[in-house]
Amino acid sequence: MDIQVVPQPTFVAVKVSGDLELGTIKTLRGNLQKILSKQKRSLHLDLADVGYMDSSGAAVLVEGIKWSRKYGVDFRIVEVSEAVHNSLELMHLLEFFGLKGT
Repeated sequence: MDIQVVPQPTFVAVKVSGDLELGTIKTLRGNLQKILSKQKRSLHLDLADVGYMDSSGAAVLVEGIKWSRKYGVDFRIVEVSEAVHNSLELMHLLEFFGLKGT
């Protein structure tokens, strides 16, 4: 898994590529928590290049929502791959992440 963090004037863009699964989530979890706790800008998460996501990957995304609420920071998933979309759909989480109809 590769994570690119690109600060923008009004938000921080985080682009994830590779697989989002139990063996790789620790890095994403750490990055999300660090960004959300220290940056007072929105976080835009791009998952368009994620080839596979299991339930532990979805759990990290849910944690991201919780941290964003705790720190008062907007958290948005702006792009998803077909694999991520299908995983979130199977877990009934599309609407939770504001992705219904994508």
